[in-house]
Amino acid sequence: MRRKPTAKSATPPVLWTPQKAKNALGFLSRVMDDIRSVALDQTATQLRLQRIGGQSGRPDRNLILGKKSLEEDLEQSRILGTQLMEEASDLGLHPVDPIQGIAALPCMTTEGLGFLVIDRFAEEPLVGWRLAKDPPGVLRDLNAPGTDLPDTKQIELKPQNGESTEPVDNAA
Repeated sequence: MRRKPTAKSATPPVLWTPQKAKNALGFLSRVMDDIRSVALDQTATQLRLQRIGGQSGRPDRNLILGKKSLEEDLEQSRILGTQLMEEASDLGLHPVDPIQGIAALPCMTTEGLGFLVIDRFAEEPLVGWRLAKDPPGVLRDLNAPGTDLPDTKQIELKPQNGESTEPVDNAA
């Protein structure tokens, strides 16, 4: 049985150029900061819950109420995290390691799908790019001779599965 495409899946992917990414770094950094903040809050809350769960003896009333409050906080944090990840996904931003501030932006190269890599804490946040098929750890220099990233209009995407896909111009 074939699934009907949803509005979300029918939306063409957001593709970036190095210039568009540089222009949007302020906004993208804010989104990454929000995701990082939520991830840090979740980690801290989970650690507090583990400490409470690891205490020996019978819990008193304050401990039980504190645990309940932490569980509610964690659930709210997860909901917020999900919303932020959906917002990031709509922008084409893919957090690789939210706590370390590493994210990827999809782009099209002459060799196929690639990713611009952002390091939120680097002096120059747009640190490089990689092809989707590159092995882990490979990072290519944006300014190296022979870099095949378009700086203007995106390369036209080839249709997949009989569907028409067009790149999204996210300059607006």
